[in-house]
This record gives sequence, structure tokens and C-alpha cells, in this order.
Amino acid sequence: MRYNATLLTMSAHLASDLELTLSEMVACDHLHLDGSLTPRELGQRVNLSSGAITPLIDRLEARGFVHIKPHPSDRRSVLVYYLPQEPKVVGRMYKVLGRFQASVSSLSEAEREAGIRLPNAMGRTL
Repeated sequence: MRYNATLLTMSAHLASDLELTLSEMVACDHLHLDGSLTPRELGQRVNLSSGAITPLIDRLEARGFVHIKPHPSDRRSVLVYYLPQEPKVVGRMYKVLGRFQASVSSLSEAEREAGIRLPNAMGRTL
């Protein structure tokens, strides 16, 4: 449970550094990994209602994270496409990783080893 809380905290810091909410970052992750989605599909993946996903998509489009195009086979719908953000994301990720490195370096050797063993053990169960 603590491991999940740590991952959530790290994700929240990265989202903050990118000037995104956690929901916006999760939406970008889904679009990046899954490809284009309708607003309804994206809302289902992010667990947001249609009333909440529309302004989220509008904010992401205004900041250049997504592009909206008409749906090719359903003229009543649109598709949301992720726009690659690597230069913007990589620079900000280094800030987060720098803070992460500083906190890891304050741990004892035993604590660092335990921190490596836990995710490895969890990965073997998958």
C-alpha cells in the first residue's frame, strides 16, 4: 500500500511540474499509450463524466497536449489525439528525477536495497 502511495505522490509531482492535474496527466497517458480516443472512451478510462471530460480535453487542447479531429466514420463524434511532448516533458522530468535522487541519496544502503527488492518481488508475481 505504501508503495502505491509513493507512486501516486511521484505522479502528482510530475503532473504538477508539467502544470497538469493528475486527471489531465492520466488522460495524456491513455492517449499516448492507446492512441486516439473519443471523448466518451477517454472519460471512461479516466473515470470522468461526459460533463467533466469535455473541459479537461479543452484545457489540454489549449495548452497543446492534444488535437481534436472529426471522427472518420461517425460525423457526430470527434477523436482526441495526443501530441508528443517529449522536449517539454523530458526537461521537467529531470527536475523531478533530481529531487528523487536527492531523497534516495539520503537513505541508508539497507533502505536503498529494500527499495529495490520490493518492486522486483512485486514484478515476479505478475
